[in-house]
Amino acid sequence: MEGSMLTISLGIWMELPGVNYRDLTPGKRRSVSNDRATPDEISSYYKNYVKLMGLQKNFVDNAYVTSVQKLHRSHKSSLGTEKNSVNGQLNGVTNGFDYCNKNSTENDQNGLVNGFSNELQNGMENSSRSGDIGEEGEDKRGKEGVRESIGVSQGLSQGLWEVRGYQQLQGDTHVPFSLFAENVVLATGASDSPARLGVEGEDLPYVFHSVRDLGVAVSCQGNLGSSSDPVLVVGAGLSAADAVLCALNHRVSVLHAFRKRADDPGLIFKQLPKTLYPEYHRVYHMMCSQVYPASPIANPTAPSSSLFPDYTSFPEHCVLSFQPDMHCVMRGSNGVLRVFKVSMVLVLIGTYPNLFFLKEQGQYLGLDPSRPISCRQNPVDINPYTFECNAEPGLFAMGPLVGDNFVRFLKGGALGIASCLRKRLKKRIEKNRKLIAEEGGCGGRGREGSGGGGGGFV
Repeated sequence: MEGSMLTISLGIWMELPGVNYRDLTPGKRRSVSNDRATPDEISSYYKNYVKLMGLQKNFVDNAYVTSVQKLHRSHKSSLGTEKNSVNGQLNGVTNGFDYCNKNSTENDQNGLVNGFSNELQNGMENSSRSGDIGEEGEDKRGKEGVRESIGVSQGLSQGLWEVRGYQQLQGDTHVPFSLFAENVVLATGASDSPARLGVEGEDLPYVFHSVRDLGVAVSCQGNLGSSSDPVLVVGAGLSAADAVLCALNHRVSVLHAFRKRADDPGLIFKQLPKTLYPEYHRVYHMMCSQVYPASPIANPTAPSSSLFPDYTSFPEHCVLSFQPDMHCVMRGSNGVLRVFKVSMVLVLIGTYPNLFFLKEQGQYLGLDPSRPISCRQNPVDINPYTFECNAEPGLFAMGPLVGDNFVRFLKGGALGIASCLRKRLKKRIEKNRKLIAEEGGCGGRGREGSGGGGGGFV
């Protein structure tokens, strides 16, 4: 989104527990009925929220995940093997992030690194500590420790997730890391890869797939302006509307092509109240009223005289090709071809997530495993209460990956996942305590760490 544009959700709809949104955005309230936020405002709120709540240790900046895979373990693994394996995992992760710690000059990053190694250590160290106590021959505590370790082993035997990647430090320094967790949450969004038309010339340098590219073009003096050829916007969603508004705000004329009819009930504008979203209804009004006249005779050589000065819509049109001389060829519903010279093209017809780090690029997780993951057409198939993937226990998904396309919906997904993990951890602690009481006569006493391994990395 361009900096001056407003979010779809009201600012207060996106606030998180413990910090009032308006307290961090004083004097920026627009009106009682329309208190939407700019991208900068909501981004600033979330950054400040992390600092105010002391959550820096839970975040690692500039980290890139390259692989997420399930490691299946044998249920017959011995305690010693399990202990050594856990120690190896702990050492591998700790060493990797200790290197980051030593080479980083930012205090925040040091906190993040320590957070990772401490989180893992708290979750896994019980196994090795308990084993050592048992070997020393302390009878009662030894039995308790071994049983706690068995509890951890039983959890690990169900399979750990290995998360590999690297952290980019200052300059071009890349530090690899490898993390292990029982649960992983996919919260990557769905805007990694733009949808493409698949037509001739789509890779030409004047064809783009992001509103951000238009913002860059209009901000560079002389690139785009009132004297430029029109910008062609392809698509009928909110991103396309954002591009239209951005161009018009900078006095650049717009050609707007889309496949649906202007009065199609499925258009997103039909779902938005006019009082809250006047700018989008302004675009929709132009889509319906400033339509390029239909012509029964194909005359692609001189169509510019029928264009409106600022904006012209082309309902039920599809793009056939983009030419090197910056001409675009379109076809209407009546089969008539039209050719226009443009200064820039924005193809905004949707996006797809890039789940390259999962097997089969995550396709097997979708409602239809034979098709790529798409937030609208083929979201990740999850349990609607726990947000756990139905095809992969221990793997969770939230946000656009499961069809929740607005920021305000993210809290529901996060709450569902946190609730599920907390209940499982509590159940595991109770189960281990019962096991200890039955087998060792320890009076049901067990340490809180006996539920180790119930957490996960997001």
